[in-house]
Amino acid sequence: MPVSVYASAFRPWVEALDGIEKFERIEMLYWLHESRRDLVRQSPVNDKTTRGTFALRSPIRPNPVGTSVASLASRASNRLLMRGLDCLDGTPLIDLKPERSLFTPIAPPQPGDFQIED
Repeated sequence: MPVSVYASAFRPWVEALDGIEKFERIEMLYWLHESRRDLVRQSPVNDKTTRGTFALRSPIRPNPVGTSVASLASRASNRLLMRGLDCLDGTPLIDLKPERSLFTPIAPPQPGDFQIED
């Protein structure tokens, strides 16, 4: 089911979306505002083991920053229609950017870009 994401009503951030529709997938970072923050070890669902929080993708984290790569279905002004976003409705959005495997820098390669020093 597609989810609508809105940019802030502040005009500069609406303009910051310019060009986003050129990308099929968007990496979205958000604040897991309803998640617990107190578990050092957790047991994944359907798993009888326990692991450290940092070895899991659980939303229960000391700093609950979530990330998803979602498909951009459409854009209308400050509204993005996303598919595959993995968060609760109303979750605060921190940042969004083109998914890095699809991102090709606009600038042409510069001398030294691919040089490695010994």
